[in-house]
Amino acid sequence: MNHELYNQLLKQFQNTATVTSYNRSFEWVNNHLIRLCEEFDFLGVGLPVKHTISDVTRVSKIQRFIVGENGVLVNTGFGNVWYYETKKPSVAETKKFDGHCLVIK
Repeated sequence: MNHELYNQLLKQFQNTATVTSYNRSFEWVNNHLIRLCEEFDFLGVGLPVKHTISDVTRVSKIQRFIVGENGVLVNTGFGNVWYYETKKPSVAETKKFDGHCLVIK
């Protein structure tokens, strides 16, 4: 488990949620954070990720995470996607990636 990312995202949730919202949705959000940090270990700010938005599949860098009482979103600069809708780019895709965007047909 990526404990550093977990702690960062949990602190972000604590700092942005109201006390009522935090208490009401802590267990739900915490389960998502644990899943993200265990199963999606390739995710991190500044790292490339493969995602699909509006039927266009791209590889782009993660700009930030958005943690709220409904779950965790990944902001890529091209839009937001749920963390569980992301994939790790293949080695070939990573080699072609220019650091901004790689559109995959």
